[in-house]
Amino acid sequence: MKNKKSFLYVMLTIAFPIALQNLLTTTASMVDTIMIGRLGESCVAAVGICSQISSLFFSCYWGFASASILFFSQYWGADDEKGINRTFGITFICMAIVGFAFASLCIIKPEFLLGVYTDKEVFIQIGKPYMRIVGWAYPLQVFAVLISFLLRSTERVKAPLICSIVGLVVNFCLNFVLIYGKFGAPKMGAAGAAVGTLASAIINLLLLFIYLMRSECKVRIRLSQMFLFHGGFIRVYLANAFPILCNELFYGVGQMLINIVIGHQNESAIAAMAAFRVCEGFVYAFLAAYQMQPAL
Repeated sequence: MKNKKSFLYVMLTIAFPIALQNLLTTTASMVDTIMIGRLGESCVAAVGICSQISSLFFSCYWGFASASILFFSQYWGADDEKGINRTFGITFICMAIVGFAFASLCIIKPEFLLGVYTDKEVFIQIGKPYMRIVGWAYPLQVFAVLISFLLRSTERVKAPLICSIVGLVVNFCLNFVLIYGKFGAPKMGAAGAAVGTLASAIINLLLLFIYLMRSECKVRIRLSQMFLFHGGFIRVYLANAFPILCNELFYGVGQMLINIVIGHQNESAIAAMAAFRVCEGFVYAFLAAYQMQPAL
């Protein structure tokens, strides 16, 4: 009984901060949709469609991020600094490719991505400036997720939570100022929400990186070791990452098909789906914490 209680205590100690961070991370993308609500159904629907593109982006890189936990936890238990650095390096490359690919599409051809999800020109026109700004945040977000997962796997679960709280506060404050044009700032509408998201991503990543470099830990990230992986390590990494990646991609594609169908309905249906995704995200944030925590 004592061992069981100890196990539950350790599990909750790890899982609860992760659950809160997941909630805040999910909330950050929802704050835009919620605060845009006062601007009317068209803006809500347009930003909701943009959030669905972000969800697809999430599914494309999440498999690599989840696979990294398997290796981080294993190497952490073995005090293998080189293994952690190699895992960080190969995961960074894979996630960066996804991040820059989506960022390029969003910045250069946002109307293409939006046109896949909806045939409503008004939503595409509202969403284009939003996607062009948010696209710059995508590479920053994948790097922040990777650092967060490394910190979680090395028994530093509180720092990512604190950084997420700061990022969310920045996002909320800038949204309030720029969406509605408060304190003399221009009224930017949906584009203002995108600026808040980008600023939040910059602050979150900066704080995480500073903590990663300055925190005391028996295993440290070293640039000299990050890209010294060989063919055998790459094969093992991809063999473990592939099933997780496929699972996330199939889920993402399934959600995308649903969203495409909804995106070709009327304005009210699209806005209602955007509101539903907010509620769905809150539930998923807590459930995901228990499948993503490192080995105890």
